[in-house]
Amino acid sequence: MNEDDKSLYEQLGKAWLQYVSWREKILAGYLTALGALGYAFSKEASNPVRAGLCASIILVSVVFRILDIRTTGLVNLCQRVGRGLAAGNLYAEIDKYRFAETDKDWVLKKLKKVTTYGFAINMLIAGAIGPSLVGLVIYVRKWHAEYVVRWWSSLIAIAVAYLVFRIAEYCTRRIWETEKDEYEFSDWNQKNAD
Repeated sequence: MNEDDKSLYEQLGKAWLQYVSWREKILAGYLTALGALGYAFSKEASNPVRAGLCASIILVSVVFRILDIRTTGLVNLCQRVGRGLAAGNLYAEIDKYRFAETDKDWVLKKLKKVTTYGFAINMLIAGAIGPSLVGLVIYVRKWHAEYVVRWWSSLIAIAVAYLVFRIAEYCTRRIWETEKDEYEFSDWNQKNAD
């Protein structure tokens, strides 16, 4: 690795660390906002205010997911660029591990998929948006008419949360597959160029 590559590698490392810290700050901000909205929800009994808080949770969750996808894309871009700088560097190892399917055991493969950052974020988002959608419908209806909440509202909240989770998982999976295809294609090009 020549001097220019070393300088570029260092700059890339600083950018990577900066993007990872953004991701941590965005998550901390999201959890803080959810906590504040949840606290306000628990203290306010007014149906219009509760409906507004449910809508706010949905909005904050969507904005968080957009920011998280963008930041994760920047982190992954740094890894991809860093992989091309020199053979066997840290970025190449991170990228190789990200897409490696070395586990032959079915349980370990599934465990690896459900212990990822993206899976955890999708569960968090689904857990916030699903009940908030149901709460929004319930409190808007209560606001406009006398409406008694029945036990089925919990089932609807669970179903909506699951649906949101599956949609988020599908989107995350598509992004991951696209990045994997790009990784394999660039790896193939690199091998054929040598």
